[in-house]
Amino acid sequence: MVEYWERKCNSYSSPDFGDKYGSDSTSTANDMDLDEWELRVLTALKSSSKTEKRICKEIKLNTSIVSELITALIEKGLISSARKRRLFFYSSEYFSTTLEALKILQSRSRHQKKNEDGLIEHILALATYWLR
Repeated sequence: MVEYWERKCNSYSSPDFGDKYGSDSTSTANDMDLDEWELRVLTALKSSSKTEKRICKEIKLNTSIVSELITALIEKGLISSARKRRLFFYSSEYFSTTLEALKILQSRSRHQKKNEDGLIEHILALATYWLR
């Protein structure tokens, strides 16, 4: 019991514990090279789990292309799949995002907001400079 408690305390006080769980760093977003279409699939799955057919309708792509994108995202560990049985003979496969994918989407939206704010400030600075 004492050994377990010591290991637990040491894991919380280790120097990289805050880096893994407590900081807002975008290491996951920088490590993953995601395509525009992969990001669209992740944003389609952000709110709820969906079937492959529903994802195709939302992002307006062919089924075969979407299945390749989903397979690539599953291999990267950003999407998980679960099979749900609706009727006795009918079952369908639902896809949903993982926590890593949500972190990537959140850091991407923060980065876009920072860039947009900087662009507006830059435009206002140029306008005030030219209006002097």
